[in-house]
Amino acid sequence: HVVVDLSGRPYLSYNVKIRPGRVGSFDTDLPHEFFQALANQLGMNLHINVSQGENPHHIIEACFKALARAMERATRIDQRIKGVLSTKGSL
Repeated sequence: HVVVDLSGRPYLSYNVKIRPGRVGSFDTDLPHEFFQALANQLGMNLHINVSQGENPHHIIEACFKALARAMERATRIDQRIKGVLSTKGSL
């Protein structure tokens, strides 16, 4: 489950249990570092929660795919909404 808020306030909540090690030549600690850097650089709240799973490859892949879907939804233009969808009037 991934939720993003493009608010200008960086924060990462990363609740993902992955066994330490490697998937091929890929270190399983890298996704956390990547998501932290992404949240900081984009200035977004990023919440990633994986409730179950055992295979590190599939867990990591699911995180990236869920992030892509959340980002697409967060940045999609909805013609029915006028202005910025924000309680403060800006992002």
